[in-house]
Amino acid sequence: MTAIERIGANRHDCVAALIRLEAERSSACKMLSFGQGPAAFEKLMSWCDRSGALRRQWQANLVAARRCQNLNDRNGAVVKVKLGRVQKLLATVRGSDTPAVYGRQGRVTGRRRKGSGSSLRAAY
Repeated sequence: MTAIERIGANRHDCVAALIRLEAERSSACKMLSFGQGPAAFEKLMSWCDRSGALRRQWQANLVAARRCQNLNDRNGAVVKVKLGRVQKLLATVRGSDTPAVYGRQGRVTGRRRKGSGSSLRAAY
């Protein structure tokens, strides 16, 4: 398994765990008659965390989650730019005006420039 596959599998496991925990939190709020949503969570926190230690940890987790989201967004932007460059280079190598992409029908689309790249294609 490659590193990217391991990272993807780990990410999937983490998201599944977060979804499960959110369902448990929501269920606990309902069971204890605190209601639903953010207000219910605040009531739950006040009820079970008189010292505020849990609330402080929750706030630190939110800060870390926002930081991860920002880093993920930045990484996504870098990947998008690099992918665009690769597509342009492939279009140049293939001799087309636009990169080849799959259309709705699953067919490859992309216009070829007249006279461009024909000798290269003929050689292969």
